[in-house]
Amino acid sequence: MTTARTPSVGAGGNGDGDWAGLSTRERILRAASTLFATRGYGGTSTREIATLVDIRQPSLFHHFPSKASIAEALLDHSLGRVAEPVAQLARDGGSAAARLYGYVYFDTRFLATSPYDLAGLYSDDILNAPELADWRRRLDTLHDAIADLVRQGIDGGEFVPIDPDFAQRVISGLNLITISMHHGQSAAWAAQFADDVATFALRGLIAALSDLPRARRDGAAIADRLGHATV
Repeated sequence: MTTARTPSVGAGGNGDGDWAGLSTRERILRAASTLFATRGYGGTSTREIATLVDIRQPSLFHHFPSKASIAEALLDHSLGRVAEPVAQLARDGGSAAARLYGYVYFDTRFLATSPYDLAGLYSDDILNAPELADWRRRLDTLHDAIADLVRQGIDGGEFVPIDPDFAQRVISGLNLITISMHHGQSAAWAAQFADDVATFALRGLIAALSDLPRARRDGAAIADRLGHATV
């Protein structure tokens, strides 16, 4: 039997650090992300978020009119910045291997440096909430783009034959593992980790391992472009 973590201000672990000096809005987002991860979206109330931040509920509502609006801000942080750029990446030409590496590297690096505990953000109670249906559609757009990149790699002979939807689930699973194990990391640590994860993903797909160094080099440039496009 597992025991649920007890959230505490500025002590969520994994690099959360101290919340002192942060704006009230930022503290609300960090508290909410911690509570969503430990208690679930449905099991968290705005009163509990306000208590964790040490403010009154009316003060919370000054920044966010509802719990859903807090979840939307966190989804925008983690998903809103990437869904459409990666959909465009799937429409671009060039090496599918480099583009896939670029996406995985970019997203892993971003998630590993995120100050929020996003482990509860992609749970069914959030993604199936009617008020957050648009975010479920954006996530589907991202998943479709990843599967399309894999499909292009197979068609172009860069990747071994594999079910693109299965490959997409594996790649998205790497993101979920990053979210659950690592956040609030330093930029240098996240950069190395992102390369490790993106290289790991390509090794399972690429038809000729001799093509891997070029895919990593070209993919790093694509990741930098994605970073500048989503600032």
